[in-house]
Amino acid sequence: MIVAIDGACSNNGKLGALSAFAVYFGPGNHYNTARTSHFRERHTSQLAELDACLEALMLVARIQAEQTFDNGIDIVVIKSDSEYVVRGLTEWMPKWKKNNWKNSRGTPVANAMEFMLLGALIGQLQEQMSVKFWLVPRELNVEADSLAKSALESRIRDRDYSNDDL
Repeated sequence: MIVAIDGACSNNGKLGALSAFAVYFGPGNHYNTARTSHFRERHTSQLAELDACLEALMLVARIQAEQTFDNGIDIVVIKSDSEYVVRGLTEWMPKWKKNNWKNSRGTPVANAMEFMLLGALIGQLQEQMSVKFWLVPRELNVEADSLAKSALESRIRDRDYSNDDL
């Protein structure tokens, strides 16, 4: 199973920023998801990418649990154009764990809680399947990118309309 993910953020990291994410399983798949990150106190593109990964892994777990036949998912590949997500989960996180969640400069890892949560979920999934991550160029992730941007633009329009009423 290959799942494409992406995140988007307007005014990245600034006051008034909004973020959205998308998970894309394939054309017309009812598990395809695109929504805004409503419950975040702060919004960044990195957090949107991590939200997309978390949503994808939770959906994979749900799909695995819903399987009604003997053969479940053997391998899931999370496809992302985010070096931060892919290298964070595959290369940097093992080092962060060894260093008590400090980065190479000795400062706390940004978004450590999100990485810890993802690590725990990946560990649970790996009891049933192999979980892999592919870093792909943006042009090979257009479906997820388009869904994330569409969700973000829709939320911005909704916010603009609601501000007009004030």
